[in-house]
Amino acid sequence: MPKRPWTGTALLLSVALLAALLHGWASLQDPLFTGDPSYRVFFADRPIVKLGNRIWLPFLQLHIWLYHLLHLPVAGLKLISVAYLLLALSALGLYWRRLLGPGPLSLSLAVLAVVSFAAQPLNAPLSDLMQEPAGYGLLFLLAWLFARQPTLTPLTLTLAAAALLARDTYWIYLFALTLLHLRQLRSYALLWAVPILWLAAVVPAIYWAAYHRLPHFPIEWPLMTNVSSRTPSLLDTLTSLTTALLSSRVAYLAAGVTLAALILRRQPSAHPLASTLTRAIPLALLLVYGVLLAVDPWQETPGNIRMAAPLLELSFLLAPLLLHSATSAPRVVRQAATAAIMAGLILSAWPSSAPPLPQGRETIHAAHANLKAILDAAGQGRPASACLMAPDRWPVFRELSAPAFYHRKTYLAPADPFPNHCQVIVVDQTLNANPPPPFRQIDNLSTGDSRWRVYLTLESPEPTPATAQPSTPQ
Repeated sequence: MPKRPWTGTALLLSVALLAALLHGWASLQDPLFTGDPSYRVFFADRPIVKLGNRIWLPFLQLHIWLYHLLHLPVAGLKLISVAYLLLALSALGLYWRRLLGPGPLSLSLAVLAVVSFAAQPLNAPLSDLMQEPAGYGLLFLLAWLFARQPTLTPLTLTLAAAALLARDTYWIYLFALTLLHLRQLRSYALLWAVPILWLAAVVPAIYWAAYHRLPHFPIEWPLMTNVSSRTPSLLDTLTSLTTALLSSRVAYLAAGVTLAALILRRQPSAHPLASTLTRAIPLALLLVYGVLLAVDPWQETPGNIRMAAPLLELSFLLAPLLLHSATSAPRVVRQAATAAIMAGLILSAWPSSAPPLPQGRETIHAAHANLKAILDAAGQGRPASACLMAPDRWPVFRELSAPAFYHRKTYLAPADPFPNHCQVIVVDQTLNANPPPPFRQIDNLSTGDSRWRVYLTLESPEPTPATAQPSTPQ
């Protein structure tokens, strides 16, 4: 009985769904947030957030803000990224399937691409609530749509505009495409309006509204970079980039794709996308990493594997185009190119040591439940004012953002006075700071790496014992 044409698509989508479900399950095992995601969650009541000199593009933060407005369960926040990972995996598989055509080998390669991308260290659960998963989803969806119909439509323009508000790396991709299609500049005018309006209007307006001044040139505008105390040399930046490419294993995928391109250098592709992407992708990579070496936006976190994201996504876009051109090549050439790409896919996703989950997750969950109950009782149906004091702000963001998600949060440095608006005060136990009366200590909490003392005003009602019990001995 002949195989139905939709069975391959169903298999691809099933693999993508299974991978996303596994990712979501792993994400939900960790009750804490990390790094930038914790900062986003701490300021979930804002549609746009600023960290240092950098005002983040709003696409992802708008999702968190809307999630906050809808008062959805905080545990599901991490599923925002999982949803975009599912979109990315599905669109990636369909893109490869579209370019490679029917047949068991084509389907096997498309499935391998989906599995490899899902298992890539860059897409570990620690990437939750980062810009990259949202960007992948939009980029691969655009690639699949263009593989079906290589023209700008209202749908592709809308998706491309959204992508330009998700990651500024895509501004460079747009620049590369524009350079190669100067005669079609009018077609790109609507897309260029997005970064132009962001830089020319939105960023200055935010500074004027928040600080009553314009941004400082060039670190606050247009670069928006956070410089470290020691400016890295070119060698430092090269070392940082090399570390990122190797630790993320993206270097192995890029090596396989590059080898395949060299093998097929005299083998043209008849696909409409090939003439554009085979020129635009190398140019885009040259521009992206040229800017990275010149400016080094990662100088505060050298070796961060997120530096490898452009190389990862563009390698996955280029690889099936090379495989498509190999179909008309001699058998030996076709097999060599296919083997190079398959090796790159496998090696780039080779299992590596996953970051450990925090110890004592049950204790952390109990501490979160206790603090949430205390804040809910103090607010009496309205957001309570939580003042959170620690020697460093990042443990506050990482460990206390979830239970205080729907309450007003203020981070206090050890030297800061306690504001009058505080209803609940949480203090790192390593500090000697004690809130003055009418505050009294009602609980001790342990959230993994930190321990906290919780204080409540005499006027505030205490939570009921059924919902909040001391998580550690008083």
